[in-house]
This record gives sequence, C-alpha cells and structure tokens, in this order.
Amino acid sequence: MTPVVTTDKERITLERSLMLLSIVEKLSGTLVILADMKCFILVSSLMFHCIWESLP
Repeated sequence: MTPVVTTDKERITLERSLMLLSIVEKLSGTLVILADMKCFILVSSLMFHCIWESLP
C-alpha cells in the first residue's frame, strides 16, 4: 500500500514540474517576442530619427 502512495506522490510532483516547465517555456517565449518587438521599435525609431534629421 505504501509504495503506491509514494509513486502517486511522485506522479503528482512530476506533473506539477512538467506544468511549471511548460509555463516557464511559454513565459520565456513571450519574453523573447517582447524583446524582439522592443528591438524592432528601437531600430525603427532610430532609422526614422536619422531620416528626419537628414531632411532639409
């Protein structure tokens, strides 16, 4: 009876860690997308600024 309880506990722990892992994965993916967007906005604004400055 006791071994079954331990395996059940282990299974729950494994499921929880897998859930956490997927959440972390999604979060890091979102962070990467946000970083890319920030980079894109930064580059775009710099280019726009350069073009604006070069106008007569």
